[in-house]
Amino acid sequence: MSRKTSYNTDDLIDNPSGIIESLMRDEILVERDLVIDRVSSNVVTIDGSVNSTPVNSAVNDFYNNAIIVNASKNGRYFISDYAGSTRQFTMSSTPTGWAAGDLCYIKNIRGNDFIDTDYFDTVGAGTVETGTATSTTAGKLIDSTQNFLSTVLPGMVVKNVTDTTYTYVKTVDSNTQITLMEDIVVSGEEYMIYGTRAGWKFRRSLNSKQSSKEIINQLCYESNTILVRSHKKYRLVSLEGGNTVGTLTNPDAENGIPQVFPQLTPLSSIYTDFTLNYGYDYAKKKYTKSLSVNKNASSDASLDALKTNCASAETDYKIKRKWEYNSDWIDDDSTAVYFLSLMVQKLTYQRLLIEWRGNLQYHFQYEKGDRVLLNYSTMLPVGKNNSTVFLITGKTIDFKKKVVSLYLLY
Repeated sequence: MSRKTSYNTDDLIDNPSGIIESLMRDEILVERDLVIDRVSSNVVTIDGSVNSTPVNSAVNDFYNNAIIVNASKNGRYFISDYAGSTRQFTMSSTPTGWAAGDLCYIKNIRGNDFIDTDYFDTVGAGTVETGTATSTTAGKLIDSTQNFLSTVLPGMVVKNVTDTTYTYVKTVDSNTQITLMEDIVVSGEEYMIYGTRAGWKFRRSLNSKQSSKEIINQLCYESNTILVRSHKKYRLVSLEGGNTVGTLTNPDAENGIPQVFPQLTPLSSIYTDFTLNYGYDYAKKKYTKSLSVNKNASSDASLDALKTNCASAETDYKIKRKWEYNSDWIDDDSTAVYFLSLMVQKLTYQRLLIEWRGNLQYHFQYEKGDRVLLNYSTMLPVGKNNSTVFLITGKTIDFKKKVVSLYLLY
């Protein structure tokens, strides 16, 4: 098995998290248009001495564990060692038929250094644990038979199978205990733990030229996730729920004025009538399936509860606006319901955006993709203070003023 994603080698990857990670390893973390200068047994040299296409890095081991793909001979090998001074690659085994002048490229360059695999697994993993709680402690899931440290990650979904309630993993305390975001499990109740996009299935055919970044952006939109660069690593984060890593309490102040700048998303982002078209038939050149919901009706019983969202949005904002989207990636009916449900919940109310400026000492630790609570009663309404979870979508640092600006989304 591969990490916590439940994929075996050579499996078809249909989960959006796995597709995004594969695209990053195969299309983003890549050096292209290389030509081999020399081959000797299992050592390949690409130093530019013959063909003027040297690899970029002269750092020893920089390409270790990456893959060289020979486009001329349609072969690929793992790189077990790299000598930067000579730009020589030691392959995991001796390539068959490779020669100087072959066209090649290198992919998955330092993939594990640049991809935060825990975040991708938190989104994409299938069911990683099932069981029955063996004792009761408030806010905890305790199962004396488990091995949580090797399987569970903060941010994963916890489902109480007995009473059909849900929460998220806050921390994994030990092999037998998990701290939950809400107290939902007592002794004797059954549970499941899985990634936030477990069960989502994507597929499509690429019939026109499209950049990998455009594809990834579309995948993120259709899976309601964002891809962020935090420090040097990429994180994939779902746009709802999850665990918290800290609490913001004391903003910076200038001339006695707290540096907290809230605003609401625009009314133009509110919709009251939703239609999702999906299941594109490339032969017929049309979408063959559709789901819809508004205040009066829904096309699927599983969407009935969302009629209330549509009605409330129309009443609260005095708006009637249709949202219609054609999904290129969704063909699976269950995935279509998941996606449309999230979009209705997200687009029927204004969301709070906050720029929070805090001192460097206490705020430097936070990164894009983290979730935090706000304990700041002068701004948040009663019932929301110290309980509403905000996602950090951006971070800037002013070293001169020793101030960190965090951009938060509720």
